[in-house]
Amino acid sequence: MEKTMHLTIIDDDPRILETYKDLMIGTFELSLLNNPHDLKPFLKKNQTYLIVMDLNMLEINGLDLFQLIQMELKATPVILISSNANDEAIVRGVDLGIADFIVRPIPNSLLISKIKNIINSASRSFFSKEKVIQNSLSLNHELELVIINNKKYR
Repeated sequence: MEKTMHLTIIDDDPRILETYKDLMIGTFELSLLNNPHDLKPFLKKNQTYLIVMDLNMLEINGLDLFQLIQMELKATPVILISSNANDEAIVRGVDLGIADFIVRPIPNSLLISKIKNIINSASRSFFSKEKVIQNSLSLNHELELVIINNKKYR
């Protein structure tokens, strides 16, 4: 059986999170975070294949949040999404190392395809360095992680 890809989405608008949930519930295992400040503690305890975050949140800008969590990310790719991004924000995001910057509106099928492609690309390098001991236990020496039931421990 193929392992479901885990996706973490951060947006301070609950309606947008609900839209993502409705769109992706059968395709990905989802963690939806409404408070951007919950992301850092979440990443310390959980493994995710990819993070999608809104650029324009009230409490913290998505680019600033990305910089704040970079140490916890290791090899986890991040996609920033915005409906009103300017060229400066896009360039800054690329310079910081985000995997993709998506400007809405975007067709749902294209969004899901981009997410899958980025996860698959990142997974090949990230998880190839992982040694599976049992189905629920693996070790990642490069990232200094023990992963038990998809939760990571340092």
